[in-house]
Amino acid sequence: MLFEKYIICEEGFGNLYDEKGECTGFQLKVRLPYYLATMMVPNQVLLVPKYLLFQTLHMSNTHSALILPAMFEVFSVFLMRQAFMSVPRSLSESAIIDGASQFRVFGQIILPQIKPTLLTVTLLQFTSSWNDYINPKTYLSRDFMYTIPVGLQKFQMSNGSSYSTIMAGAAVLCSYSAIAAP
Repeated sequence: MLFEKYIICEEGFGNLYDEKGECTGFQLKVRLPYYLATMMVPNQVLLVPKYLLFQTLHMSNTHSALILPAMFEVFSVFLMRQAFMSVPRSLSESAIIDGASQFRVFGQIILPQIKPTLLTVTLLQFTSSWNDYINPKTYLSRDFMYTIPVGLQKFQMSNGSSYSTIMAGAAVLCSYSAIAAP
């Protein structure tokens, strides 16, 4: 996870260019292909190692075990990287010539241009986490901490064929998709 955060920071502050504006970063040549190759590993393969990691860090039975891995999905990092790469280098160079610091360039020039991508990544990650069943079922064991899909399944197991209440719970589960779609 720290590796992914480093990639985002490195992309955001534009450390991949030399003085001619050519892309020469170590990340593009060596690290990024390996990072993107992790997209081919199914999430189910990583359940046990992540569970052992969360046990070691005393994060099992907490919502951080669900939030932290979802913040740094490979697809989201790649999408943000592409957004940072699409910002013209000349904008940040001209701001630096005008006397802006790196943080001001990032906050006032680069960040406003990538807001649509940032919103897209946020919505995709929230929808994925909202509908996730396997991770909460694996990392949480207390009933009051379950997410809606796991709670709905547990409710269905306890109530049998009370379809009206099960459908009410499913309506709550699907309500986010109806609100976020328009």
